[in-house]
Amino acid sequence: MEMLTFTIIVFFLLWTIFGSFASVLITRIREKKWGILTGRSECPVCHHTLSGRELVPLFSYLFQRGKCHHCKTKISLLYPALELLMGIVFAFLAYILEIHMVMSMYAWFFLIFVGFIMVFTAMYDIHYMEISDIILIPAIGFVLLLLFIGYFFPEMGREIFWYFPEENVLTHGLLGAFFLYSFFYIQILLPWLWYAISKRKWHVARDVILWYFLFPFSLPFLMKDDENDEDDEIPWWIGAWDLRIALLMGLSLGFFLSIWALIFTYLFGATLGVILLLWKRKRGMRVPFWPLLLVGWCGAFLMIGNPEIVGQIFWNL
Repeated sequence: MEMLTFTIIVFFLLWTIFGSFASVLITRIREKKWGILTGRSECPVCHHTLSGRELVPLFSYLFQRGKCHHCKTKISLLYPALELLMGIVFAFLAYILEIHMVMSMYAWFFLIFVGFIMVFTAMYDIHYMEISDIILIPAIGFVLLLLFIGYFFPEMGREIFWYFPEENVLTHGLLGAFFLYSFFYIQILLPWLWYAISKRKWHVARDVILWYFLFPFSLPFLMKDDENDEDDEIPWWIGAWDLRIALLMGLSLGFFLSIWALIFTYLFGATLGVILLLWKRKRGMRVPFWPLLLVGWCGAFLMIGNPEIVGQIFWNL
C-alpha cells in the first residue's frame, strides 16, 4: 500500500512537469511557431524569457498570484489547469497499472503515450474549441502500428495491450475503432440525411454516405453544402473531428472497454449538462466534447477484469 501511494505521488508530481510542457506545445502549435522543443518559454505579452522559478508547475502560478512577474498580465488558467489535469490522469493510470501488477515497460510506455495525447487534446479543445491533427493523426498511426506489431509478435502484443481479451489484439483494437467510429458517424449521418431529404439535395446525401469510408484517410471536408441557402441551418450533433477521436479511443481500448468509455462519457456529460443549466441557466452553450471523452477513456480502465459484463447485460436484454 505504501509503494502504491508513493508511485501515485511520484507520477502526479512528475507529470505536472509534462503538463507544463504540453501547455507551451498547445499555444505554439496553434500559433504555428517552430522551435517547439528548443525555444525557451516566455510571457506571450511582454516576451520576457521565464526563469526556472517561474516554470515550477502549479506553484509558480500560485506564488505569482496568476500574473506575469514582469508585466503583471494575468496568466491564462490553461497552464495550471493542464498541469493539474496531467498529474491527476497519470496518477490514475499509475494506480491502474499498480493494482493490476503490470510490470511490462511496454505497457507503461503505451498508456503514458496515449494518456498524454488524450490530456493534451482535451485541453486544446477546451482552449480553442477545435482539435489539432498535428498530434492526433500521428498518434492514431502509432497505436495502429503497435496493434500490427502485436499481431505478428503475439507475446509483445499481450504485454502492450494487457487489458485486451486473449484473442488477437489487432482484431480487438480494430473492432473498438469500428464501433466508436460508426457510433459517432451515425450522429453526423442522421441529421445530414434529414437535411438532404427535406431539401431534396441528393448530392449531400451521397457525400455524407461516401465520407463514412473516406474520412479516416483524408482531411475533413466538413460536409459543406455549396448550394446552401443562407437561411438554412445545417444540423450538427457532433464535430467532424470527433471521428478521429473515436479511432484513437477505439484502437487503444478495444471493443468492450470502448463500450464502457461511451457509457462513462455520456453519464458524465449528462451530469455536467444539468449542472451547467442550473448554474448558468442558459441553453445552447457550447461544451467541448473531448474532455468528456477523456473522462470516459479513463473510466473504462476501471472495468478491466470484467469488461465483457456489458456484453452480457445487452445480451440478456
